Amino acid sequence: MNEYQTDVIALLKRVFPFRGLEESDLVWIAEAGEVLSFSPGQDFYDQGQPAEYFHFILEGEVNLSFNTGKL
Repeated sequence: MNEYQTDVIALLKRVFPFRGLEESDLVWIAEAGEVLSFSPGQDFYDQGQPAEYFHFILEGEVNLSFNTGKL
């Protein structure tokens, strides 16, 4: 298990609904994921597109915006 997987497990233990899972389930989730890094301002999701992934933000900030079509 690498450092990121340990961090993910620690995060999951604090977040509903994951905090109720067994340790083995948390390990499975952490091992099944991958670590991605994004540059400031880089998009990792486009509004209106199907959500394909579940993201855990371990470090940094995320700004979310929603375009309603009204200006």
